[in-house]
Amino acid sequence: MFFLQRWLSDVKDIQWCTRCNLHENRTQVIVGEGSMDANVLFVGECPGPDEDKAGRPFIGKAGKLLRRAIKNLGIDPQQTYITNIVKCFPFHSLNPKPENVEACSPWLQEQINTIGPKVIVGLGKFSSSYLLQIPFKDLRITKVSGRVVLRMISPNIRQLVLPVVHPSYVLRGGMSEANFLAHLSPMLQFHG
Repeated sequence: MFFLQRWLSDVKDIQWCTRCNLHENRTQVIVGEGSMDANVLFVGECPGPDEDKAGRPFIGKAGKLLRRAIKNLGIDPQQTYITNIVKCFPFHSLNPKPENVEACSPWLQEQINTIGPKVIVGLGKFSSSYLLQIPFKDLRITKVSGRVVLRMISPNIRQLVLPVVHPSYVLRGGMSEANFLAHLSPMLQFHG
């Protein structure tokens, strides 16, 4: 209960965040959505223009594909939690800058601590490299997609991470929807 109360306080703080320059042009902060008791936490890169307008993560074409895949695995998307590393839409770039990630990473860590998921699904190379603590240039997402990895947060804290290709990669024809589903399927062992 303490973590939840602290997180609700943090959500209020996020709405007024000015830690980086993205606050200058954002419509709103996209915190995330889903169950605070979720066993599976999905983490993407940053909100897109549709998410910025609507105030919800993953509602564009990639989000629809992700939610359909979750349902096809027999999981109610509302029983998971979906968020991004960076909480504001980066208007001038497709990708957030390192200073944006650095500014938002404490918010994500607070979400992880509050929700306490059994597994974190990294959606795409950007979020997977962050979650696995592997330099972006060194991570080959197509090689690790669908394989659960144990990440050491500190000497006493471990976290399971399931890196997968981003749903937009599937939409661009880089992988079939069936293969994407297969790459997501290891999360089933942690959902129940």
